Amino acid sequence: MGRIVLSRRRWPSILLRGFVVLAGLLALYFLHLAKPRTDYFVDRTGSVVAVEAEPEEQTAEWIAQDVSLTSDSGLLVNMRTRRPVADGQVPVAILIGGERTGRRAVDLVEDLAGIAYAAIDYPFDGDRDIRGVIDGLTTLPAIQRAFLDAPPALMLASEWLVSQPWVDSERIEMVGVSLGVPFAAAAGAMDPNVQRVWLIHGGLDNVSWLDHALKPRIESDFFRKALARLGNLLIYGHSFHTPTWIERTSPRPVVLIAAREDERVPEDDAHPLQAITALDHVELKWTEGRHIGPRRMHELQQLIAIVQTAINKTGD
Repeated sequence: MGRIVLSRRRWPSILLRGFVVLAGLLALYFLHLAKPRTDYFVDRTGSVVAVEAEPEEQTAEWIAQDVSLTSDSGLLVNMRTRRPVADGQVPVAILIGGERTGRRAVDLVEDLAGIAYAAIDYPFDGDRDIRGVIDGLTTLPAIQRAFLDAPPALMLASEWLVSQPWVDSERIEMVGVSLGVPFAAAAGAMDPNVQRVWLIHGGLDNVSWLDHALKPRIESDFFRKALARLGNLLIYGHSFHTPTWIERTSPRPVVLIAAREDERVPEDDAHPLQAITALDHVELKWTEGRHIGPRRMHELQQLIAIVQTAINKTGD
């Protein structure tokens, strides 16, 4: 059987065709990443078909419970609720914050002040110990799924909560903190159960936020900004353009809370902040100090007081 021999003249043509095919595939992939995934958010939310609830934990002041929800879309949501021991129905704040805090965010609120809290874990099933570029690339699909599934997870949690006898279904608040801001903005805008959206200590411009986070590691402005734009595209950032979701929430109110000394939000974010607060349904509040963290009790207590005062005032 004879061998197939390619002449040297044909190699450039073959390489060029391969390059064109690869470029075309990459272009299609990037177009897929850039397309807003609103339909996916709705389809992925689905409806609750299974609930697994751990035994309740109870003190004289509160009742806490870990709950796992499964949607008919296959989405799994791990959530923790904490509510006051009281007769009747209470308002609920649905929380999404830092990836490591997750559903344990409800335990950071010492005095519930007559309000129930529910927080979810990010729907992330990848390796959390990412070291280096190779680990990052292999974990990217899991990160992408977690980002896309975060708004549906919040909406599925909302669906289950409004069916609970202790929940005042007319007083559902969506609260995004730090990393959770873009996901809460999307879920709050799309979920008709939500009466108000809180976006706390988060950036409005995802590219600017990523660029700011990369500054300690990458000195080159050009390379850093290019990497931030690529990173935003790879995590479906066009589906999480917070100002767009804030506009879509109208006429329901949106409350933005910014820290005066926030080291994690770039100064560039002041521009979209000024533009979005010009909308009639948007209110801006300021806290003293730095970016919120589970060990920064001064910042944490300020935020809890602002949110609790507003929720209880709405019920008067």
